[in-house]
Amino acid sequence: MLEVTQAETDQLGALLKRHKIEALIARHKPQALEVSFDVQWLDRNALAASYTRRSTAGPYFITLSPRLLEWDFTDHIALSTIILHELAHVIDRAKNWTKYVSVIPIDQPENLEYEADDLVVAWGWKDGLVATLRLTIDRYREHGMPEGMVDKRLSRLSNTP
Repeated sequence: MLEVTQAETDQLGALLKRHKIEALIARHKPQALEVSFDVQWLDRNALAASYTRRSTAGPYFITLSPRLLEWDFTDHIALSTIILHELAHVIDRAKNWTKYVSVIPIDQPENLEYEADDLVVAWGWKDGLVATLRLTIDRYREHGMPEGMVDKRLSRLSNTP
């Protein structure tokens, strides 16, 4: 796995500040829920991820990949939408933790992705989500990579009012 440079960490931190991501998260998360960020290169060219906590105390983490910088997902809409999607996973995981005990996300990704998308749409970010999914598909195609679930998620959103 690639090592994250300090420059990449600094750039992503600056983007979080510039786009006021902490305030955006505060508007949508339950008050008692703690969310922090970390940076690491992720498997399968993922742009961001959220993981279960390793203990019952402390924050949930949203992990940002430097690929966000590499593939230019740095504008307000793209970065905010990606982070809101991961926040939706965190909120769902915190509220429905018993579901996550029995679900292996890699085995049942569609339901989890659709539920997160639905929450982002409920927050009023459907247009941003659609634009970001289109950009993601374009970037995957540019790099000769399969789109995976992204195309299914976009089709599903395009078919809903």
